Amino acid sequence: MDKIKSQQLGVGDMLGEGWRLYRTNFRNILLVILCVYVPIDSILTFLSAHLRSQQTYNNASQLLESLVGILATIGIASIVENSIRGQSTTWRDSMGHAFSRWGSAIGTNLLGGLIVSGLMLLLIIPGIIWSVYYSFVICVVALRNMGGKTALDYSKNLVKGHWWRVLGTVSLILIIQVVVSLVIGLSFALISDNLFLGFIASMLGEIVRALFTVMIIVFFLNRDYLTNPSQPEPSPPLVVTA
Repeated sequence: MDKIKSQQLGVGDMLGEGWRLYRTNFRNILLVILCVYVPIDSILTFLSAHLRSQQTYNNASQLLESLVGILATIGIASIVENSIRGQSTTWRDSMGHAFSRWGSAIGTNLLGGLIVSGLMLLLIIPGIIWSVYYSFVICVVALRNMGGKTALDYSKNLVKGHWWRVLGTVSLILIIQVVVSLVIGLSFALISDNLFLGFIASMLGEIVRALFTVMIIVFFLNRDYLTNPSQPEPSPPLVVTA
């Protein structure tokens, strides 16, 4: 774990550390995924059976992921960093923290999306450059108690001087994620087109996708610890009592 704070991780180390943290915290990560994605996938399963338009379904899927799925990323980020710091975080605590940062995450994502879209309309290349600068925005919102332009600038500062490395590493992680997700989806599709099996395949895909989310969070933390070694300890997650 000290390697995350003291030296630049190679891709292999990053993937290995991500897998270790995912495995160590699997129960809490799994419960966060179920808490967020059972409702999302239940709605999407219902829509897939009643909507004739694939485009409408795709739009609904993207909207739910943007507005609700982001809670899982925030919750998992909280679990991962606290695990690195030797602090135990339950899934309830991480979800409480996720809800406390939810509005800021949506607003920051919207602002970042508007900036990137505007740059894309002017010239495509600046839009691509800024989209990579904002790769760590949700992690910043989740773990550094920032939002809006401050969070966007913080992410940009972490990427500066490492733009190609960030692009290559994040792209590699996402490519592996897409390949694994496709294998899972196609495997279930070959078995049956039953809606229940489709729901199970979707949930399994989200559980696997969480592994790659952890890897990107590890990448962010490694960059952040090296760039801002004297930063204060982050606020502990909001504790939820029964």
